[in-house]
Amino acid sequence: EAAGRPWVIIFTSDHGELLGDHGYFRKCEPFEGSANIPFIITASPSLNFRPALRSSQPVCLEDILPTMFDLAGAKAPPMDGLTLVPILRGDTTTVRPWLHCEHSPCYSQDQAFHSLTDGHLKYIWRPKDGRELLFDLDNDPHEEHDLTADPAHRPDLETWRACLARRLATRPEGFSDGARLISGRPYPAVQK
Repeated sequence: EAAGRPWVIIFTSDHGELLGDHGYFRKCEPFEGSANIPFIITASPSLNFRPALRSSQPVCLEDILPTMFDLAGAKAPPMDGLTLVPILRGDTTTVRPWLHCEHSPCYSQDQAFHSLTDGHLKYIWRPKDGRELLFDLDNDPHEEHDLTADPAHRPDLETWRACLARRLATRPEGFSDGARLISGRPYPAVQK
């Protein structure tokens, strides 16, 4: 305890740098070199975190604030993130079934994407032209083998595509009708 008070330290980043992965540099791509950032949380023993715990569950920066509210014993206002306290204390409950990431056009229309991951598989969809990528992160952590054409992974591809279609169904861009993804829709960098 620091001065008799519990403490928490969070080490993270807002993005990775790619550094040549897939021929890219900087950020703005859904690949692990940009999206899979350090996310390390430690705390004083009184907060009962499980020591040396490592989780492959998909978490995000939005989870920091609800986690801090929970640790403080305060009720969090409505927000996108989820508390990680149960996981930090060793609970094996799933935080979320998948994490949705996106990037609107910034440097070019081609780099816009939506992706879903459960920490084991990652599905990427490019709204400009409908290109898809599917990676097995457990066996291919550098995302070198796209599985979209592999008949053995056809059910995975269809499951992730349908999941993203449901996720995007209420978006104003018209990316989905709820059952299928619709490419080529206008995708402004900022919604008005």
